[in-house]
Amino acid sequence: LYHDIADWEFKRKTSSCPAAAVAWFTLPSADMARRVSTSTSAVSVLIAWCSCSLPTGTTANEGISGSLVSAHAKPSRTPTLFLDPPLRFFRFLTQCLGCFIVVCLFCHVGTLIRESSQQQQVVFKHGDGGLWCARQAGLVKAGGQRVLAFTELWNYTGNFCFLKTGPPPEINDYGLFQEVAYRISDDNGATWGPLKLLPTQTVVWNPQVVYFPPGPTDPNGTVLVHVKDKVTGGILQVASSDRGDTWGAAVNISSFFPRNLLALDGLRPSYGHGIVVPSAFNRRGRLLMTGYDRFFRGGGNTSCHVYTSDDGGLTWNLTASIPRAFECQVSSMGGHDVYLNARHMRDPSAKAAPATPVPRLQASSHHDGANFTLNASMGWLYDPDQNGVYGSTVAMSGGSQLFFVIAAGPATSPLQPMSETNSGRNNLVLHRSVNGGRTWDARVIAGGVAGYNDMVQLSNDTLGIMWETEAEGDTTCSGACALVFLEVNVSALFPVL
Repeated sequence: LYHDIADWEFKRKTSSCPAAAVAWFTLPSADMARRVSTSTSAVSVLIAWCSCSLPTGTTANEGISGSLVSAHAKPSRTPTLFLDPPLRFFRFLTQCLGCFIVVCLFCHVGTLIRESSQQQQVVFKHGDGGLWCARQAGLVKAGGQRVLAFTELWNYTGNFCFLKTGPPPEINDYGLFQEVAYRISDDNGATWGPLKLLPTQTVVWNPQVVYFPPGPTDPNGTVLVHVKDKVTGGILQVASSDRGDTWGAAVNISSFFPRNLLALDGLRPSYGHGIVVPSAFNRRGRLLMTGYDRFFRGGGNTSCHVYTSDDGGLTWNLTASIPRAFECQVSSMGGHDVYLNARHMRDPSAKAAPATPVPRLQASSHHDGANFTLNASMGWLYDPDQNGVYGSTVAMSGGSQLFFVIAAGPATSPLQPMSETNSGRNNLVLHRSVNGGRTWDARVIAGGVAGYNDMVQLSNDTLGIMWETEAEGDTTCSGACALVFLEVNVSALFPVL
């Protein structure tokens, strides 16, 4: 009986499990392989120990504790089990149990790591809607497992979208045609529905989306999208009361903002998503959106702007402006605290001849976004090139974990303007802080091109990230040729030890 167990159960079953574990660790993408290289080495050592601990066969004189023989050798059929001391038998069982625990442990760790990097899915790509480029990213969770993804479709090229067979890059993009497109997923981003266009009745750009939770007269909640009118400079709001299935007519909300922000270089919604924070005036919460201006084009300074609504989007109030901040995004940190992260626009006179890269900016509010205090810049984290890039932030677990995702670069010449041959928009990195943004640790999510992005919380342990990248196998485009979506298990990437 013992020899049957040793020869069949342990030589075949347990020897195949370590082999499967080793094979599994060779399967992930190159990006994932880099992240688990240290773990793989540890697994190899422990599996080798486990394999050497198993007595695959013995001779009549050696007993259970005899020397190891080839895995293909047939052990003696001498019933030595009853001739050896019981202690050796229990030692054999202990070794088997130890091996089983090791294998199960690393199979579990392997599952966690594998779940942390699911398959990337192309959500948008250049050519969608018959237009040349797809750029910018917006994500929102709209109840249950429904996720809405937004992008801009351009009928022109340039500005990080370079086509080898399309029209030449445009310098002045204000009068050029584009649309806002979206797709819907009802399984947390595992699959996506058909491409649809947001009904805006005019040419718009800069979509930012937010989901207002259900209320007594609004059982599905409301999805709101803010866009900039490219013709008049006004701000439009498009709403859906059925989580994106249908949309109402665009409403002009420009009257809630100062006139100087309604110029073509004035206030633009800041892409990505807005948030909902507590409100003293509405049990359902306060809507908080962000925007920015481009007054630096005329030699002036630029600012990130925060505006809020306490009545579900019927009226809006500009509450804060952060100078020298550009495209920005906010996260709710729990209670009345809000965190803001932004591109840092250098002083126009210094921007022409930068001496060092520009670090990101952080700001915080302790009054539900009513005002913000500029914190120390993220001096350790610089935008990947002189032009910078959009980064997204999400807080989880009531603000105890704060996440920020951005391209890490580097550019060939970080102090020079971005171009087709000098872009730092590559290597997407997810940063996490457990102290409100004072310190961070980081994990590489994907190599290759990584432009504008957005991020959404899918569950207690997972984030969904969508970012601009090159289209795999497509030689007709470089830069932002597609937007891909990836589900990331943050518990596996940032384990609590």
